[in-house]
Amino acid sequence: MLICALAIVCSACDEAPTSKPHSFSAVEVNQILASSPVSVSWEDVAATFALGGLNTDLQRQMMTDKLIGHVVEWRIRVYDISLEGNRYRLISEPAEIPATDAFNIIRVVAFIPATDTQSVDALQAAQTGTMLTVRGLVREITLRSAVVLAPAFLK
Repeated sequence: MLICALAIVCSACDEAPTSKPHSFSAVEVNQILASSPVSVSWEDVAATFALGGLNTDLQRQMMTDKLIGHVVEWRIRVYDISLEGNRYRLISEPAEIPATDAFNIIRVVAFIPATDTQSVDALQAAQTGTMLTVRGLVREITLRSAVVLAPAFLK
């Protein structure tokens, strides 16, 4: 079990989802920025998807249904940031979950357009461990290892 968990963690760190590039209209961007985020904390998501946690497949599916296609706003700790064409890919560290035997590997992978000077400056200055608040549209949850936000914006 431990070896499987370590293999998943290593692959999650190296190979984050690479959402296909997508252009978003000003109307779509404004709708995301103006809409109220779903009231689900990043820590609750992490606990729901943790390996060896207490949640069932049904509860994970209910959480997925609550998130996909909706806007979230979470304060996350940066693991890595890269520039991919005209957007940044921000990968978070896993959220802290209450002390259990569960192993948390889920991360936020946020695709942030390189259009706002203030956000670009913040992304370029951020280091591993920096706390940032992101707001974005949840596109998918990949293999219990990533919540993909596209597009996403810094708050």
